[in-house]
Amino acid sequence: MVKPYIKHLSCLHWLWSASFIFINLVGSAQNSSPEKLSPETTIKIGLLIPDKNSLSARQAAEMAIQKANENPILKGRKFELVIRSLEGPWGAGSKEAVDMIFKDEVWAILGSHDGRNAHLVEQVAAKTQMIFLSAWASDPSLSNAFVPWYFSVVPNDFQQSDALIAEVYHNRQFSKIALVSDGDYDSRIALQSFLTQNKSAGKPDPLSFQYDNSSPDFKDLIASLHASKFDAIILLGQAKASLELVEKLRAEKNAIPVFCALAASSGNEDWLREMSELGKVQIITSLQYLDSKGAVFVK
Repeated sequence: MVKPYIKHLSCLHWLWSASFIFINLVGSAQNSSPEKLSPETTIKIGLLIPDKNSLSARQAAEMAIQKANENPILKGRKFELVIRSLEGPWGAGSKEAVDMIFKDEVWAILGSHDGRNAHLVEQVAAKTQMIFLSAWASDPSLSNAFVPWYFSVVPNDFQQSDALIAEVYHNRQFSKIALVSDGDYDSRIALQSFLTQNKSAGKPDPLSFQYDNSSPDFKDLIASLHASKFDAIILLGQAKASLELVEKLRAEKNAIPVFCALAASSGNEDWLREMSELGKVQIITSLQYLDSKGAVFVK
């Protein structure tokens, strides 16, 4: 699961894959229903995004809708995408999910957002028996509620941690590891998950460092990393700050190997290119998507 030198599935493809799987599930359900839908029926699919600037999520879902609507099995019926953003006060995930179900009358909801909002949407899905497929949140506790209408297409934090542990300790034979995270919800859950899996694997406790993602100042952190002479760093924070930290390390001629959890990459292709140019960076992925089909998709 850990592929060398930025072999990573882009956010755009995550959403396209999730959307297309999702649409095919809904399409199969409506075609096997004993109630015949009229050819004019519009099947609405909801998409929840973090904010209105989430272009990758929007474009990926639009691509999947367009592809699905070309399928002759629909017999004239069409899928339609309904998009709502989660900007605003805490609890927006729950409100927007409810509005999608009762106002927009969607058949299912696709989510590209953080773990906290995913929990809120999952609660709505549990009460309304609405299919909810998450294309980004990796909080393992989302599956612990055993909501039969909840699905995910990304490896959770436990799975990512196991992959990182196998790569860092077993494949690379490193022993002194630094964990670097920020204070947001997803990063905290990723840190807790890694420490849990690390303990279960019988590995030594790694040292943990945390920074403020709103205004990261890496001066003290980099000094600590230099002084402690770690074998490797595992980044669990968000993409922009993760890239900045690695840039500063490489600027100081520090070639320490860096490993990134899925959230630290954001799936942004510019990020992937810039990080790959810095060298000695590996990142979690659950698919090999640098093959010929992947190149065609990216193009």
